[in-house]
Amino acid sequence: MTVAIGLNHVELAYCAMALFVAGLVRGYSGFGFSALVMTSLALVIPPVQIVPVTMVLEVLATLALYRGIRGDVDWRVLVWLLLGAAIATPVGLLFLRQLPPDAVRLVLSGFILGACALLWRKTSGGHRTRGAVPALLSGIVSGTANGIAAVGGLPAVIFMIATMSRAAAFRATAMAYLLLLGIYGFAAAGITGLVDGQVLLRIAVFMVPALLGVLAGHRHFLKANPESFRRFALALLAFLAIVGIIKVAATWSG
Repeated sequence: MTVAIGLNHVELAYCAMALFVAGLVRGYSGFGFSALVMTSLALVIPPVQIVPVTMVLEVLATLALYRGIRGDVDWRVLVWLLLGAAIATPVGLLFLRQLPPDAVRLVLSGFILGACALLWRKTSGGHRTRGAVPALLSGIVSGTANGIAAVGGLPAVIFMIATMSRAAAFRATAMAYLLLLGIYGFAAAGITGLVDGQVLLRIAVFMVPALLGVLAGHRHFLKANPESFRRFALALLAFLAIVGIIKVAATWSG
């Protein structure tokens, strides 16, 4: 099987461990899976081969917990975010040929890092801006970033952290948003020829450690204090933003 999957036993064991950890984080926080998988698995698998696998695993991670989270999803916020993303993603794709994706990643990572620093000191009981317009605008930013540089999840997550006082609502809405983005992305990957037999085999093998991690992370979330969860989510976002900055810097220096 290692020949068919394109990995030796050591690489396969490494991937399984990385996927379990990424699943653990995803099950607890509701996001971060794709970024962690892309960063860790890129050491042994070309990134272009990881993308469609990660998209399917994102979908499966949400479906595994859907019955437990569907009652916490803020459907109104989700609909406006998705509407904004649907409007702006084609615009982002149009800009893709004109704006350097690495520059977009750098600017967005810097914005996320600054937003995390501001939100860190904000207590969960503080005033939070709600409404259709902020959600729609955040969806537009998310869709534009997704079209240009495939990093649309971060603006949506920072909006949800800033506006949702309930940890369960933020986590469930983030999962639902990433679920729909994952379905859309995998469909696009299939149309562009990125899905083959090896990709499907990797999905079948990788889903086991990933889902085990998701379920373990979910059990930990059920015992979590809301404010400690919020701080963990902000710290994770800041970490992902710093990783993004480092990756762009490494690309430019190379």
